[in-house]
Amino acid sequence: MDAFTQARADLKATLEAAGIDNVTLDPRLEPPGVLVDAPSSVEPANGGATWTLVIPVRLIAPPPGNADALDWLLSTLEPVMVAIGIDEARARAGTYSLNDKDCPAYSVEVSRVQIVPC
Repeated sequence: MDAFTQARADLKATLEAAGIDNVTLDPRLEPPGVLVDAPSSVEPANGGATWTLVIPVRLIAPPPGNADALDWLLSTLEPVMVAIGIDEARARAGTYSLNDKDCPAYSVEVSRVQIVPC
């Protein structure tokens, strides 16, 4: 498995081990759920010996953006941030387009350094 795919799989496993439900690598998830998305940024580091990845973790609630959606987002956000490591993550509220619908969402940007396999 390549380093980028392994980083996503490891992050998914971390979230599942923390008891977070419906965590997936598949962008076709059924909300509410948590999507460990493809890296949004990949940069070489340490003279090319490692990669610095930014992996978006998207908390996606079903539309409409009502109180129930907000309750789910907020009650899921804290355990996600704690599982990831608060010092490694930053969250932003917004929407995520899924099946041509704008879903209420939080995007948590996770920075990771991943060693390039030989």
